Amino acid sequence: MKGDTMLFTGSVSHKEDTRLELAKEDGSNLLIRDLIEDDSGQYECRIMVEKVVRVRHTLIVANIFSIHTDPAEAMVSVPLRGQTRFGCKTSGGQAEIQWTRDGGKFSSTGSYNHQGDQVELVNVTIEDAGYYYCTAISPEGERKTASVQVKVMFPADILSLEKHTLQSGRGFETEITCVVTGEPRPRVMWYKDGQAGIYNSHKIT
Repeated sequence: MKGDTMLFTGSVSHKEDTRLELAKEDGSNLLIRDLIEDDSGQYECRIMVEKVVRVRHTLIVANIFSIHTDPAEAMVSVPLRGQTRFGCKTSGGQAEIQWTRDGGKFSSTGSYNHQGDQVELVNVTIEDAGYYYCTAISPEGERKTASVQVKVMFPADILSLEKHTLQSGRGFETEITCVVTGEPRPRVMWYKDGQAGIYNSHKIT
Protein backbone atom coordinates (compact mmCIF):
# COMPACT_ATOMS: atom_id res chain seq x y z
CA MET A 1 0.00 0.00 0.00
CA LYS A 2 1.12 3.56 -0.70
CA GLY A 3 -1.23 5.78 1.23
CA ASP A 4 -4.61 4.30 0.29
CA THR A 5 -3.46 2.84 -3.06
CA MET A 6 -3.14 -0.91 -3.49
CA LEU A 7 0.04 -1.68 -5.46
CA PHE A 8 0.24 -5.48 -5.37
CA THR A 9 -1.69 -8.43 -4.00
CA GLY A 10 0.80 -11.24 -3.98
CA SER A 11 2.29 -11.10 -7.48
CA VAL A 12 -0.74 -9.38 -9.03
CA SER A 13 -0.20 -5.72 -9.89
CA HIS A 14 -3.03 -3.25 -9.24
CA LYS A 15 -1.11 -0.18 -10.44
CA GLU A 16 -0.03 0.12 -14.07
CA ASP A 17 3.47 1.48 -13.53
CA THR A 18 6.32 -0.29 -15.29
CA ARG A 19 8.77 1.16 -12.78
CA LEU A 20 7.29 -1.04 -10.03
CA GLU A 21 8.38 -4.64 -9.69
CA LEU A 22 8.39 -7.33 -7.03
CA ALA A 23 12.04 -8.25 -6.57
CA LYS A 24 11.30 -11.61 -4.94
CA GLU A 25 8.79 -14.32 -5.82
CA ASP A 26 7.13 -14.11 -2.39
CA GLY A 27 6.53 -10.39 -2.91
CA SER A 28 8.57 -9.35 0.10
CA ASN A 29 10.69 -6.80 -1.80
CA LEU A 30 9.24 -3.91 -3.81
CA LEU A 31 11.60 -2.42 -6.43
CA ILE A 32 10.92 1.12 -7.71
CA ARG A 33 13.01 2.26 -10.66
CA ASP A 34 13.69 5.80 -11.90
CA LEU A 35 12.44 7.50 -8.76
CA ILE A 36 10.52 10.76 -9.03
CA GLU A 37 9.34 13.14 -6.32
CA ASP A 38 5.79 11.81 -6.52
CA ASP A 39 7.08 8.43 -5.29
CA SER A 40 7.62 9.97 -1.85
CA GLY A 41 5.18 8.72 0.74
CA GLN A 42 4.35 5.93 3.15
CA TYR A 43 4.53 2.36 1.90
CA GLU A 44 2.94 -0.49 3.82
CA CYS A 45 3.16 -4.22 3.32
CA ARG A 46 0.51 -6.45 4.92
CA ILE A 47 1.52 -9.98 5.77
CA MET A 48 -1.33 -12.47 6.07
CA VAL A 49 -0.53 -14.93 8.87
CA GLU A 50 -2.79 -15.80 11.84
CA LYS A 51 -3.50 -12.09 11.92
CA VAL A 52 -2.63 -9.24 9.60
CA VAL A 53 0.84 -7.85 10.31
CA ARG A 54 1.59 -4.44 8.90
CA VAL A 55 5.07 -3.08 8.18
CA ARG A 56 5.36 0.55 7.15
CA HIS A 57 8.19 2.34 5.37
CA THR A 58 8.50 6.03 4.60
CA LEU A 59 10.17 6.95 1.33
CA ILE A 60 11.54 10.46 0.78
CA VAL A 61 12.80 11.19 -2.73
CA ALA A 62 15.33 14.00 -2.53
CA ASN A 63 15.18 16.73 -5.13
CA ILE A 64 18.72 16.23 -6.48
CA PHE A 65 20.48 19.22 -8.00
CA SER A 66 21.57 18.34 -11.55
CA ILE A 67 22.27 19.85 -14.96
CA HIS A 68 22.02 18.63 -18.55
CA THR A 69 22.55 20.15 -21.98
CA ASP A 70 19.90 21.17 -24.49
CA PRO A 71 20.14 19.52 -27.01
CA ALA A 72 20.86 16.36 -25.04
CA GLU A 73 23.57 15.10 -27.43
CA ALA A 74 25.75 18.07 -26.33
CA MET A 75 26.96 18.90 -29.85
CA VAL A 76 25.60 21.28 -32.46
CA SER A 77 26.74 21.80 -36.06
CA VAL A 78 26.26 25.15 -37.76
CA PRO A 79 27.29 26.35 -41.25
CA LEU A 80 29.76 29.19 -41.65
CA ARG A 81 27.94 32.56 -41.31
CA GLY A 82 24.90 30.71 -39.97
CA GLN A 83 23.33 30.84 -36.53
CA THR A 84 22.47 28.38 -33.79
CA ARG A 85 21.04 28.22 -30.29
CA PHE A 86 21.81 25.88 -27.42
CA GLY A 87 21.49 25.83 -23.67
CA CYS A 88 21.38 23.89 -20.45
CA LYS A 89 18.63 22.87 -18.07
CA THR A 90 18.77 22.38 -14.31
CA SER A 91 16.63 20.44 -11.87
CA GLY A 92 16.47 20.44 -8.12
CA GLY A 93 15.67 24.09 -7.49
CA GLN A 94 16.74 27.56 -8.54
CA ALA A 95 20.29 28.10 -9.77
CA GLU A 96 22.51 30.88 -11.05
CA ILE A 97 23.78 30.16 -14.58
CA GLN A 98 27.25 31.15 -15.76
CA TRP A 99 28.57 30.56 -19.29
CA THR A 100 32.26 30.23 -20.11
CA ARG A 101 34.22 29.28 -23.18
CA ASP A 102 37.59 27.53 -23.01
CA GLY A 103 37.94 28.51 -19.37
CA GLY A 104 37.06 32.22 -19.74
CA LYS A 105 33.84 34.20 -19.56
CA PHE A 106 32.38 35.82 -22.65
CA SER A 107 29.94 38.72 -22.86
CA SER A 108 26.80 39.23 -24.95
CA THR A 109 28.54 41.17 -27.70
CA GLY A 110 29.27 40.55 -31.37
CA SER A 111 28.12 37.10 -32.44
CA TYR A 112 27.35 36.00 -28.86
CA ASN A 113 24.07 36.53 -27.09
CA HIS A 114 23.35 34.64 -23.90
CA GLN A 115 20.44 35.12 -21.54
CA GLY A 116 20.08 32.81 -18.58
CA ASP A 117 20.40 29.20 -19.67
CA GLN A 118 20.40 29.91 -23.44
CA VAL A 119 23.19 30.96 -25.83
CA GLU A 120 22.66 32.19 -29.38
CA LEU A 121 25.44 32.46 -31.96
CA VAL A 122 24.84 34.53 -35.09
CA ASN A 123 26.98 35.13 -38.18
CA VAL A 124 29.18 32.27 -37.01
CA THR A 125 32.88 32.21 -37.88
CA ILE A 126 35.46 29.43 -37.63
CA GLU A 127 36.72 31.00 -34.39
CA ASP A 128 33.33 30.30 -32.78
CA ALA A 129 33.96 26.54 -32.89
CA GLY A 130 34.84 24.87 -29.61
CA TYR A 131 33.41 23.96 -26.23
CA TYR A 132 30.97 26.13 -24.29
CA TYR A 133 30.50 25.43 -20.60
CA CYS A 134 27.35 26.02 -18.59
CA THR A 135 27.85 26.13 -14.82
CA ALA A 136 24.84 26.08 -12.50
CA ILE A 137 25.33 27.32 -8.94
CA SER A 138 22.73 26.42 -6.33
CA PRO A 139 21.81 28.77 -3.43
CA GLU A 140 23.90 26.47 -1.21
CA GLY A 141 26.95 27.02 -3.43
CA GLU A 142 26.93 23.60 -5.12
CA ARG A 143 28.26 23.71 -8.68
CA LYS A 144 27.37 21.52 -11.65
CA THR A 145 28.87 21.96 -15.13
CA ALA A 146 27.83 20.69 -18.56
CA SER A 147 29.46 21.37 -21.93
CA VAL A 148 28.23 21.85 -25.49
CA GLN A 149 30.56 21.39 -28.47
CA VAL A 150 29.98 23.70 -31.44
CA LYS A 151 31.23 22.53 -34.86
CA VAL A 152 31.39 25.10 -37.64
CA MET A 153 30.92 23.56 -41.08
CA PHE A 154 32.92 25.14 -43.92
CA PRO A 155 34.19 24.05 -47.37
CA ALA A 156 37.54 22.34 -47.80
CA ASP A 157 40.52 24.55 -48.51
CA ILE A 158 44.16 23.81 -49.39
CA LEU A 159 46.41 25.91 -47.19
CA SER A 160 49.68 25.14 -48.95
CA LEU A 161 50.34 24.59 -52.68
CA GLU A 162 54.12 24.60 -52.41
CA LYS A 163 56.01 21.74 -54.04
CA HIS A 164 58.89 20.24 -52.10
CA THR A 165 61.72 17.92 -53.01
CA LEU A 166 62.68 15.73 -50.11
CA GLN A 167 65.87 13.78 -49.68
CA SER A 168 66.40 11.01 -47.17
CA GLY A 169 68.50 7.90 -46.73
CA ARG A 170 67.60 4.25 -46.92
CA GLY A 171 66.37 2.93 -43.57
CA PHE A 172 65.36 6.39 -42.37
CA GLU A 173 61.85 7.79 -42.36
CA THR A 174 60.32 10.89 -43.87
CA GLU A 175 57.00 12.66 -43.66
CA ILE A 176 55.18 14.28 -46.57
CA THR A 177 52.44 16.69 -45.58
CA CYS A 178 49.43 18.02 -47.48
CA VAL A 179 48.00 20.97 -45.53
CA VAL A 180 44.21 21.07 -45.87
CA THR A 181 41.34 22.31 -43.78
CA GLY A 182 37.57 21.96 -43.75
CA GLU A 183 34.67 20.68 -41.65
CA PRO A 184 33.79 17.91 -42.10
CA ARG A 185 37.43 17.02 -42.55
CA PRO A 186 38.16 16.49 -46.28
CA ARG A 187 39.48 13.12 -47.43
CA VAL A 188 42.97 13.21 -48.93
CA MET A 189 44.11 10.74 -51.61
CA TRP A 190 47.79 10.09 -52.17
CA TYR A 191 49.33 8.96 -55.49
CA LYS A 192 52.81 7.61 -56.14
CA ASP A 193 54.10 7.93 -59.71
CA GLY A 194 50.52 8.38 -60.90
CA GLN A 195 49.20 5.25 -59.21
CA ALA A 196 46.42 5.73 -56.68
CA GLY A 197 46.65 4.62 -53.10
CA ILE A 198 43.93 5.83 -50.73
CA TYR A 199 44.85 6.34 -47.11
CA ASN A 200 42.60 7.24 -44.16
CA SER A 201 45.03 9.74 -42.69
CA HIS A 202 46.27 13.01 -44.13
CA LYS A 203 49.91 11.98 -43.95
CA ILE A 204 51.99 9.18 -45.42
CA THR A 205 55.39 8.15 -44.15
